[in-house]
Amino acid sequence: MSFDLYLLKFSKGEGCELPREAIRSVLETCDCKQRDEHFYDVTLTDGSRVELQANGLSGPNRFGLCVFLLRDSNKTVLNFVFNVMKASGGVLIPPSGNPRILGDANQRAELPADFAPPGTLITITECHSVEELSQMLRGTYQPPSPN
Repeated sequence: MSFDLYLLKFSKGEGCELPREAIRSVLETCDCKQRDEHFYDVTLTDGSRVELQANGLSGPNRFGLCVFLLRDSNKTVLNFVFNVMKASGGVLIPPSGNPRILGDANQRAELPADFAPPGTLITITECHSVEELSQMLRGTYQPPSPN
């Protein structure tokens, strides 16, 4: 099964640039080859592959969106996605658009007011581990009960 995941970041309710150096540092842990100006082929330690669309990661253009074009979602691939999300401090949006996954709790205060409009079924959830990310993407995540 293949699907795309979108990574964005916000500041004061507006889309802002993703941190280039933080994301590059994660890419340096993999076999990453830049295919053209906007696309990267990433080969992970177990041989899994991820295609990354990262317009603006290299060069002077604005870097406001990163798209993971996934063909597989094994633990190694999800670990890579999780590490990029955490390094960016951004928000990961799965194909269904729900839940919207925060890599950094501070990002919640920066989201646009209409990011999860009242009365919709869209949820915004913080993600603390690869296991949680896997559950969120499969639709099986249950937040811990408050004590």
